[in-house]
Amino acid sequence: MTAVPAVPDLIVTTVYAVPASPIAGQNYVIKATVKNNGTATASAWGIFDQECFFYMDGAKVGEGNYDDLAPGDSVTLSSGNLTAPSAGSHTMKAKADANSEVNEGGYEGNNETSGSMTVTAIGNLNVTVKNWNGNAVGSGLSVVRYPRTWGAALDTTNTDASGIARWTGIDATN
Repeated sequence: MTAVPAVPDLIVTTVYAVPASPIAGQNYVIKATVKNNGTATASAWGIFDQECFFYMDGAKVGEGNYDDLAPGDSVTLSSGNLTAPSAGSHTMKAKADANSEVNEGGYEGNNETSGSMTVTAIGNLNVTVKNWNGNAVGSGLSVVRYPRTWGAALDTTNTDASGIARWTGIDATN
């Protein structure tokens, strides 16, 4: 009877974005959990770490490093800050042992997982300005929008003939 050698098996169990649905142009990160599903510690040769590469729509956008992952252990890695692409659905992917530095025996083909991220568009803001008795005011009233971010510039516009103050391209995070 031949003994089966102990080998590591690096898999990506989850890949996700934080925030989960960023606004176009907003900062976000891709995170992935890498697990050693094998029977031996996953170590790169020499002084090198293993890499987990992060991809958005097929293009590499970042990497995280790890080393000496024992059997059954896992680590969560981050891509670093990224800028959200255009509005719509996008595919992100994480690939463990991206440079094939760990001998995983016959388990080399299961190192990546994909997920989707929906990026929302920057929106518009329309505010109807009314006086104390509930009637819409006329045109020319100056209205100030205070951003959420302390110290950010105030955003001022004037009401139109219907008493509506309009802003376009509003970033909901600010």
